[in-house]
Amino acid sequence: MALTNKNENILRIEKLYLLPSSQGKGFGGLMISFAEEEATQRGRDTLELNVNRGNKAYYFYLKQGFEVVEEVDIPYYGYILDDYVMQKKITL
Repeated sequence: MALTNKNENILRIEKLYLLPSSQGKGFGGLMISFAEEEATQRGRDTLELNVNRGNKAYYFYLKQGFEVVEEVDIPYYGYILDDYVMQKKITL
């Protein structure tokens, strides 16, 4: 998992991947909890990430409390990444 910051109030999760054999076992939720703790320690009140609009992880993020704030189409080496930008507000 990679965490970055593009806005003072946002902690951005750049990458979060789990092997299929690790999915559904609570590890993703633990990683989101870790990101929330990092955000809190850094004084940030929002987590943000992108997920492809066709990725089943979208439903996982909804269950974790994220909501779609924007749809983006990102050119990438001859392809278009059609993503949702999702955010989750956290309590400091």
